Amino acid sequence: MATLETVGVSAGRRRYARVVLRSALNTAIRWRLVTANAATLMDAPRTTSREIRPLTPDEAKALLTATRDDPLDAFATVALGCGLRLGEALGLQWTDVDLEAGTLHVRRAIQRFGGSVSARRPLLAAAKLPDIRLHDLRHSCATLLLAQGVNPRVALETLGHSQVSLTLNTCSHALPALQYDAAARMNAVLEG
Repeated sequence: MATLETVGVSAGRRRYARVVLRSALNTAIRWRLVTANAATLMDAPRTTSREIRPLTPDEAKALLTATRDDPLDAFATVALGCGLRLGEALGLQWTDVDLEAGTLHVRRAIQRFGGSVSARRPLLAAAKLPDIRLHDLRHSCATLLLAQGVNPRVALETLGHSQVSLTLNTCSHALPALQYDAAARMNAVLEG
């Protein structure tokens, strides 16, 4: 694990490597290949959560305007509009897209190791946007879907989440505005 940290592997990936190693060693114990699981003696790497910074509808439009004639236009549009993870967006091929039916199928993902990827390139400056990570486009998609009144279950399916609670937790920063809107709608029903 120390070697992974030295070469710059994130705490989250080191934590995952520890889980895999523990599982493999537990299997080795059941098969009587080893007598103890040394991975249980290691403390799990501490992860720090990053602040989620989704784009507002106006910021999302500004980003798409800034990318209009850029080679990253399709990537930004798909990442923001469909909420794809970086690896999912990079793994797309033309066979995954049906323009006539208006569908896109995620069939593969490309994984990378070490460091995070930022959406910093000159596009953010051109769009006068804050410094965000590419993964924040995924959060932006979820937030924008819920802000438009899309059913959380539909947002879950769009983003590929396993539980609706994950979708809602991802967008918890948008909930105050949604609660205000819900209260205003309830007020209109009760007064009218």
